[in-house]
Amino acid sequence: MTKSKTEYDIELFDENDPIYSSVPAYMKLIDRNDKVVFLKTEAVKDWFYNHKGLKNAVPLNEIARQLKFSPQGNSADFRFIVAKLIEEHNYPIVASPKGYYAPESLEDIDKNISQEENRIKGVQRRINALKRMRSRYETNK
Repeated sequence: MTKSKTEYDIELFDENDPIYSSVPAYMKLIDRNDKVVFLKTEAVKDWFYNHKGLKNAVPLNEIARQLKFSPQGNSADFRFIVAKLIEEHNYPIVASPKGYYAPESLEDIDKNISQEENRIKGVQRRINALKRMRSRYETNK
């Protein structure tokens, strides 16, 4: 079963927005920024429901553009929401060179773990190189 395609325009969210009437009452009592994060999170979850498997991977900026996080496709907002879903809600989302998608198998998750571990190693190499360069600056004082 596939969920229906939904248009999201959360950047323009306010009391006059039709989406506002469907927001639960408790959400109307909290800060607007919290509401926006909540609505964006729900939009991302819905989007991933229909994008399972590597064959359905979509580049980061394209997803952000489709979900209308901003006219240019603000990838920083999207990455924040993805991190929140993975870390706080245990929602499975993985990335590949082709883009982001919902994993279909343990292999999808394992590949992503390996990619993230390699990314950590690369960052650590750059940190170590910068530390070596830093010592050169200290000797020039």
